[in-house]
Amino acid sequence: AVTLTYSGFNPSMIFEIYPVRSITSVEYYKEGEDVLTLMDPADYYLRNLNLRVQEVAFKEIPVDVADRPDAVKIILQAGYPNTTNTPKTIKQAIMLIVADLYNYREDRKEVIHKASHQLLRPYRKYI
Repeated sequence: AVTLTYSGFNPSMIFEIYPVRSITSVEYYKEGEDVLTLMDPADYYLRNLNLRVQEVAFKEIPVDVADRPDAVKIILQAGYPNTTNTPKTIKQAIMLIVADLYNYREDRKEVIHKASHQLLRPYRKYI
């Protein structure tokens, strides 16, 4: 599970986590309260904007949200649920890295095979 925290609500909250399988919950702090309030799942939905970017869109945004840095908490299920769904290039990169670590295990620096970097490049998030 991945937990995202925000200082408040927007009509749509965009994030780059891939692949998102589902939204577990959306909770928020109400003004003057220290207990999280759970939103009804009918009030929000997950939408893919493109191959790697998703958003949580809200039908109605609560108006009584507390003014604090962690006012909104979204918990999602992300990643590949099993190896059957994992892209072939990710599996190949893992095998290259493991083979490289095994073959050169005696005197090793923290260097990862360049081919594995190229295989993983489409899945990497650059900031």
